[in-house]
Amino acid sequence: MVDTLRKDFEIFRDHCVFLRGTHNTFYSLYGKGETQKILVKAAVWFFDDLYRIFADSFFVQVGRICDSPKTYGNANLSLSYIVEELERLGLSTEEIKSLENSILTFNTLTKGARNKAVAHTDVKSVRKGGLLGVHTQEESESFFKDLNEFTDKVAKQLGLDPLDYSVQAGRGDAIDLIRLLRKATEQRNAQ
Repeated sequence: MVDTLRKDFEIFRDHCVFLRGTHNTFYSLYGKGETQKILVKAAVWFFDDLYRIFADSFFVQVGRICDSPKTYGNANLSLSYIVEELERLGLSTEEIKSLENSILTFNTLTKGARNKAVAHTDVKSVRKGGLLGVHTQEESESFFKDLNEFTDKVAKQLGLDPLDYSVQAGRGDAIDLIRLLRKATEQRNAQ
């Protein structure tokens, strides 16, 4: 039983790592005005489309992680599923449950965008206009801090090592792309 949950959890944590990685790439590309100017000069339509893809992906991934433990009788590999299984095995803690609640609170901020604009196109929302899923960078960072802490606490309960996935920079990342685009636009402007 614990072995099965351990394997499920490792897959769940991989989803969390991917979510954090795409979030980090998004903020590397779009989080600073100076960087956005470079993207506009380099390929405005491409980076506008990419922005939308990243935003949609974020809302879907948060929803997937925060999904209910079951839908139509099928288990969902989600935060709440992991907590339910921990409880069933007598391995849950109050700290894990508290982190689950904090993470699910962030989900309430993003749920409107996912349900009314990304996964479905709600006619009333489209007609009304405006933004859905609005949250601050501080709320987002708090979500990711809690998510990493949650996965570390669960890992400990399952006899696994913690994993800090807050930063995933390396050769060929978004920062390298920005450097190349900056250099290319400077060379183009110098001609």
